[in-house]
Amino acid sequence: MAKGKGISTKEINNVIIAGAGGNLGPSIVEALDKDPQFTLSVLSRKGSSATFPSHIKVHRVDDSYPEDQLLDALKGQDAIVLLLPPTEVPVLKSIIDASIKAGVSRVIPGEFGSDSSIPAVTEQIPFLKGKLDIKQYLQSKEDTGLSWSAIVNGGFFD
Repeated sequence: MAKGKGISTKEINNVIIAGAGGNLGPSIVEALDKDPQFTLSVLSRKGSSATFPSHIKVHRVDDSYPEDQLLDALKGQDAIVLLLPPTEVPVLKSIIDASIKAGVSRVIPGEFGSDSSIPAVTEQIPFLKGKLDIKQYLQSKEDTGLSWSAIVNGGFFD
């Protein structure tokens, strides 16, 4: 499912992944790293012990995600993949706001798994409401020129 007003036609080359050290992150890092179209980097908290291949640039920011550090990390990025948990809505909104300020043209929120826009889903799995909050926030930012894509691939069973 792709959502967003004014889908960007800008070619995406520079991609940064936030939350790449989590459960889904290593698989996405590996997949994007294999594609020569992308120059991949990672946005990680200084307090994280996650490690990444040495050829991937890691932008470490304070655990409070200060805007100035986010702007430095996001400068020159074409897209950001947000893999932080849906419970981190304030942090995700800060990253989205910094992405807009830094000129990132595409945001891919961590919608992977269940479709949070279906009311029965968020009723049955309440923590997914954070995903819906982020999608609604992205919709509210479309007038800035930001484009975004929510990818719903179904549940994970491994």
